[in-house]
Amino acid sequence: FIAIPLYGLGGQFLVLPSDATELSLGSHPTLQGLSSLNPALFSVRKKNPVLLLSQGNWIGDVSIGTLDYSQNLKNKVFYFGVRYSGLSDLEFRGDKPQNEPLAYFTSYGLSLKSGLAIKRGNTQYGISFSYISMGIYIEKSSGFSMGFGYSVDIKEDVKLGISLQNIGSMSALSNDSPQLPKRLLIGYSKFYNFKKINNTIYNSIELNNINNFSKYKLSFGNKLSWKQLGLLNGVSLSDNIIYYSIGLNLNFKNYDITYGINMNSFNLGIAQIISLRLDLP
Repeated sequence: FIAIPLYGLGGQFLVLPSDATELSLGSHPTLQGLSSLNPALFSVRKKNPVLLLSQGNWIGDVSIGTLDYSQNLKNKVFYFGVRYSGLSDLEFRGDKPQNEPLAYFTSYGLSLKSGLAIKRGNTQYGISFSYISMGIYIEKSSGFSMGFGYSVDIKEDVKLGISLQNIGSMSALSNDSPQLPKRLLIGYSKFYNFKKINNTIYNSIELNNINNFSKYKLSFGNKLSWKQLGLLNGVSLSDNIIYYSIGLNLNFKNYDITYGINMNSFNLGIAQIISLRLDLP
């Protein structure tokens, strides 16, 4: 479902998991957090601001780095985030066969996003605005996009979420404008409690316009929590590839650490991300 072109990242860097939780559980519009795919679910654990730092790599040695910040404003949550993905050591060669490349260059994608989530009873709404820049070799493209989110608590333990992402356009890169990966995500989650053990399941479907080989993805995730320990796992399926993921979360008083890995049915490599969440003063 996520394929990085050999000639560069393009807009697909906006589809890559942004933190260890998303990598471990899958992309779900009911997953609350700082880097939530659903702008309605930008959240903080307490009244204090929260900072999330994530770093890792996707399949094909694509580096991933994100910084996310959320702050509570009465019944609203303000969000700001920076996302960077890079692919280095790409080779520039001429028309004639040669042992060594003429030069090495990189391909990158950068996103600056701000957003606001509003809560009204059992319903939450959200909107986000992003500045996007991407480039390869000496070519560069930039543009803007918007995201919209909705979430409702059907019951105390059941949540429904809908998210529409990357609605916008880019300037020309060489002769053509890069296509943004418009994403529609619909899903639900259910919370269970077994004495001291908490369990949340996530199920969702995503429609995406950027990949001609697979335009949908089904994701299933599960998070099992006991005291300060959380175990995460997920499976994502499209019509041509399956992703398997697992993760571990250690939750402390003012911070937590999450580490996740992701594998696939084509044996294309292992993706991994580690995230550190800090409750600020």
